[in-house]
Amino acid sequence: MNADFRKLRDFLKDSLRKEFDFSQTDQAKGVPVPEVEKPVLAGQRVVTLLKPK
Repeated sequence: MNADFRKLRDFLKDSLRKEFDFSQTDQAKGVPVPEVEKPVLAGQRVVTLLKPK
C-alpha cells in the first residue's frame, strides 16, 4: 500500500480520537461561529449577480 493511502486510511480510523483532545476545540469551548458573509462596509459597492438560467 503506498504512503498516501496509508496516511488517508489512518485518518479514517477511530484512533484519531486518541491523538487529539476534542474537548479543547473552539466548538467545545463555545467560541461563536464566524459570519457566513462579511458585512458590507459604508462606501463599498455591491455587485448583483445574475440568476442561473
